[in-house]
Amino acid sequence: MTPPGRPLTGLEAGFFAYGSRPTPINLQIGGLVLFTGTPPGVDEGRRFVLAWPDAVPALGLVPHFEGRRSRWLVRPELDPDRQGGVWEAPPGGLRAAVDSLMAEEPPPDIPPWQCWLIRGYAEGEWAVLVKAHHALLDGASLVQLACRVLGGTSAEERRHRPRRRGRAGDLVRVARGLLRYVLRFLPVATGAFAFEGTGARRFEWTTVPLATLRGVADRHGCTVNDVFLAALTTVLREWPHTPWRRGPRPVWTLVPADLHERDGDDEPAAKVVNLRVALPCHEPDARRRLRAVARATAISKRSGHIATGAAGSRALPVWLVSAILRLTFSRWHIDLLASNVRGSRRALAYEGTPMTGMVPLGFIPRGHPLGAFLVSYSGQACIGFAVDPALPGGDALCRLWEPAVQELDELDVVGTDREPEEALD
Repeated sequence: MTPPGRPLTGLEAGFFAYGSRPTPINLQIGGLVLFTGTPPGVDEGRRFVLAWPDAVPALGLVPHFEGRRSRWLVRPELDPDRQGGVWEAPPGGLRAAVDSLMAEEPPPDIPPWQCWLIRGYAEGEWAVLVKAHHALLDGASLVQLACRVLGGTSAEERRHRPRRRGRAGDLVRVARGLLRYVLRFLPVATGAFAFEGTGARRFEWTTVPLATLRGVADRHGCTVNDVFLAALTTVLREWPHTPWRRGPRPVWTLVPADLHERDGDDEPAAKVVNLRVALPCHEPDARRRLRAVARATAISKRSGHIATGAAGSRALPVWLVSAILRLTFSRWHIDLLASNVRGSRRALAYEGTPMTGMVPLGFIPRGHPLGAFLVSYSGQACIGFAVDPALPGGDALCRLWEPAVQELDELDVVGTDREPEEALD
């Protein structure tokens, strides 16, 4: 059953406003799922496109803007030829196909998502790319969407019943935590990247065993997210295009935290709060880098920033949420966006063909040159980089990732303090 139209939340409207002002930027995020075997034909590919809104009725909604009132309106009839289709890639052309598809935005009169079946790039392999405007879905929602379509989960199945909150209670929570929330915007980022992004992006990705990341986390009393950020710190430290060497300055990183489980809601939607964490690229010792990252993320999680940001996105007016998003993504606040999305713990398949991998495809905030994203599936952790094409050496980031993880894996365990596990998405 298609849900009725509803007003946009402050966060949803804020993402639309951020993507359109002052200059438009591409706020599409995506997920690439990989298969082995004979790829589906064209007709089957069209049916596969329509399987996504069948599993998640919210994908039939189109944003409508009229003055200050913005709503999602129902689009009951979807044209599969406009919502996606089959993309024929030349041999070895998977990455080029991903770059091209992610660069194209859906027409404004259809729901802001598309699904593409990519074939031809390798014998016995094919892939599906699902992309959506960040106002419609976030990274965790894309994984939930894949689980429903490829895991056979019905749209009515929910892990929890959403908790109801009143706007007055949210405003009280915002007022109580406002000072702490504002202080988390300081100190000002000093510019780890001298290069300013052009708004374009291309994608690079590679994988390492998930057990390696979990092993480092268990031995050093931290989280997989901490290990991800510590390895990213090492990559940026070794990468010649991060000019942190101008002084002992951190690389300020925005780490999205998933609100779905905290709100008791398993419905795919955009529900995130962003934490600010300093990556100590100037620190020469890998163990100290890992400890510094774990300490910084623990402080961020205990700061009350998540609860205050979540309440604000629900209760504050759209214009204020939009202003906060512009501030949050600005270059004087952060240098980098780094997101860790919890992947599916269940095996996924399409009509008996097992899914073999998942690749995260994130966005780059306005003016930034780089983003880093992690997702896990089937025992593998895939790191994906979104890189501005004008930034040289983007392909080297993946080559630096494996040795960075290996360095952490080889650290001796000395005097660690265990923090409780809490996942960030």
